[in-house]
Amino acid sequence: MAESNAVRTKQDAIITITDGTTTYTVAKEAGDLNASIPGYNLTAPLDRGRFTASPTIRRGDDQPISIGFSIYLRDLPNATNLTLPDLCMDLSGTVAAGMTTTTTDSDVRTWTVTYTIDGTWNGEADRGLTFPNTVLRATIQEGDPSSVSVTGVCHQPFPTVF
Repeated sequence: MAESNAVRTKQDAIITITDGTTTYTVAKEAGDLNASIPGYNLTAPLDRGRFTASPTIRRGDDQPISIGFSIYLRDLPNATNLTLPDLCMDLSGTVAAGMTTTTTDSDVRTWTVTYTIDGTWNGEADRGLTFPNTVLRATIQEGDPSSVSVTGVCHQPFPTVF
């Protein structure tokens, strides 16, 4: 399949967060998702402090992915409705009662964050990235409008591409 010629915009994308059973669709957002995907460290042994003419470059340790996006503040964690701040702060709202974690060997709640780009408007299949085993955190900012900045650390070196 050739690379698409269609230019994507923020109106084409959807962010979802799931534990594998329950899915939260992010809404009222700025459309500013960012992802830093370092993959892994590189190691280049030096010869007496210098690179050689043909350096040996080796793969090092895996590095986690960092993601971020912002939403407009609509609700805080509460006991009756699933909210994005609840997912990020792991508080006592619906998330504690109704959702599990994607990492079973951990005492930290993790989620699968999916970024889907709709391709149906130009006859293509949807495409996207899945960030498994992601720990989410939030920062709330008061303003006009008030907002929530979400950051996440995905404990995989690369996202799954679909």
